[in-house]
Amino acid sequence: MARVERHQIRFDGGPAAMGPATWAQHEMWSLMRARGPCGGFYNLSRTVLVPPGPTVADVLDRLAELVARHQSLRTLFHPGPDGDPVQQVVPAGEFPVDVLLTTSPRDPDPVGLAVRHERAMTREEFALDSDLPVRALVGVTDGVPRAVTLCVPHVAADLAGMRVAMAELAWSLDASEVRRRARPPAPQPLDLVAWQQSPAGRAAAGRAAAHLRAELATRPARMFPSARRAEFVACGIESPALDFALDLLALRHNVSTSVVLMTAVTTLLGRWCETSRCAVQLVAGNRFGPAERATVGNLIQEVPVTISVSGAEFADRLRATWTASMRAYRAARFPPGLLTEAARGRAVEMDCFLNDARASVRADPNRRPVALLPAAATFRPTDFRPDRPFTLLALDGVEAIRLLLAADTGVLSADQAERFLRRLEHELLELARSC
Repeated sequence: MARVERHQIRFDGGPAAMGPATWAQHEMWSLMRARGPCGGFYNLSRTVLVPPGPTVADVLDRLAELVARHQSLRTLFHPGPDGDPVQQVVPAGEFPVDVLLTTSPRDPDPVGLAVRHERAMTREEFALDSDLPVRALVGVTDGVPRAVTLCVPHVAADLAGMRVAMAELAWSLDASEVRRRARPPAPQPLDLVAWQQSPAGRAAAGRAAAHLRAELATRPARMFPSARRAEFVACGIESPALDFALDLLALRHNVSTSVVLMTAVTTLLGRWCETSRCAVQLVAGNRFGPAERATVGNLIQEVPVTISVSGAEFADRLRATWTASMRAYRAARFPPGLLTEAARGRAVEMDCFLNDARASVRADPNRRPVALLPAAATFRPTDFRPDRPFTLLALDGVEAIRLLLAADTGVLSADQAERFLRRLEHELLELARSC
């Protein structure tokens, strides 16, 4: 019969360190504090399979190495004297790992058991000022470790950072001690703080401030009616055909699949809101160089942008979307206070949120063709609970794209939200058929 053993795993990461939060950490910390208790909404979890060979002890050892190597997995956050967050890197300590033990004859669904335990682990909130920001689950069947799941709060890592951590963990499970010790030191969030305080970082913040002032000076005041019900509906769709259609259109127009998706979404929004200019919040990954791409941490920031959807042809709207979004992404690194300062005295709302969080948005010219048929059904996600009037999230599905839409019922009813996703899929499939 299945049972869970709790282990406290020791790590030693070197000297203690303390400093201000990065701009992205500050923004996420503020969002998490503003929302309050939310059943782990801001927790992220990811799983990797264990290759043949490692024992349970080996897996626990590699987890300790991962936490020791990446400061973001052992950092606490406290308000400083001015109220802004300060990050405190814990040099050594322990973190919890649950080992789920199952046997084939008595536990016919070990994967289902692990999924349920992962959900329970993810729903438990972290106390950011006292809990190390990492938990782990090791699934063991018949004495053999099969999978490892990591759970962190969003201030510790974004999805790209989690992918870095899980790829490194998977690599380490199959690497010798000599190879693991030969790795160069990992980039750390405090390295990014140093850059942000440098002349180059201050120049980036200055460019961002100029963009924010110009954007908010001409931004439509609101996208949706003023009435809000503070009740939210959510629906989702997972579509292999839509994923393939995005590739076809991106290759046809020489843009990323994200620009194609963003163009189609804002076109529909413009039609729904009866406007030719869509004011949205984009999520910028801010992983421009090798160090950022190798960082286990939260680097994402929101940046406002207004996208014209007045072009008669889809290609015209694609160009407008690409131009506006690239300008915004280049200005997406800034202290959170800059946005507040730029918005002061302006009646603008930041209520339409688009987040393409897929691992890659590059089109694959060699992918296997997929029939351009709509997804069989929508679904109701139970763990997607944003509190914005409109939130669209794009994720990787199983050889498909997975779109989640949440909206205030004063903006979209449950039926309207489902129709929005269906219409989005339909229009992109029609465009792809004409490529």
